[in-house]
Amino acid sequence: MMHPAITASCILAVTLSILCGCSQRKEPPVADAPTPAPQKETAPAKVEKAPDGKTGTVEKQLSDSASDTSRPRLEYFPKPAYPPSMQALCIEGEARVTMRITPEGKPEDIKIAGSTNPAFSDALMDVLPDWRFTPAEKDGVAVARTVSISIPFIINNRPVDLPAVISKGQPELLGVSRPKHPGKGAAKALVEFTITSDTIVSDVEIVSTEGVVDKGALLDSLGQWVFLPSRYSRSNSPQTKVMAEITFTGAGNVLIQYPYPTPVLPAP
Repeated sequence: MMHPAITASCILAVTLSILCGCSQRKEPPVADAPTPAPQKETAPAKVEKAPDGKTGTVEKQLSDSASDTSRPRLEYFPKPAYPPSMQALCIEGEARVTMRITPEGKPEDIKIAGSTNPAFSDALMDVLPDWRFTPAEKDGVAVARTVSISIPFIINNRPVDLPAVISKGQPELLGVSRPKHPGKGAAKALVEFTITSDTIVSDVEIVSTEGVVDKGALLDSLGQWVFLPSRYSRSNSPQTKVMAEITFTGAGNVLIQYPYPTPVLPAP
């Protein structure tokens, strides 16, 4: 298919992920991706985590950063649309922004802090001006506060029906088990594995890694992936060897790129 007062800064961890399906085919749904983990604080405050290590829901906001200062709370947040150009190729992504939440609960001075592709940050910027917050308070008085958010764009229904020129006969990824984020900063892993004729994954090999990666957890999750045969397969071979890239973002999101390398649409 990711706001005359004392101004402080904080990280607002938002459990809002943008899900999309990349096919009109009605396949069994895939479990939603994990909610994004809290980012590192830029202020002395610490983020209170839920028992499972994830942040709470949008409605169940983070605890106060100090005894006398609260955090802004999201009240109204229309989700950004999944960029069609990214959805067509099943490319997942993340967009990060900083913004000042006024004492009236309106976002202003919105700035892009980073994104995996400009299409994601553009989609997020389209809706952020409409977001509304319960403002932060200090000593019972509404105050302005600068926050940082990171929104993942996650593909929920994986089959893509890519043209043969893009898919190159690779099986379609249907069921995804995302490895847990190691929680030690940004990281990346390139993996190679064999898919047998009955779409079972075997011979998983980690080709390369960047940063801290829990290889055991990664191998366990990859072994649970489910594939569908490609309609464009030009071979009767009982096995197909493919690659995938798993990105662990600094904000705590886990993004998957399959097919890998990233598909490129041919010039018109």
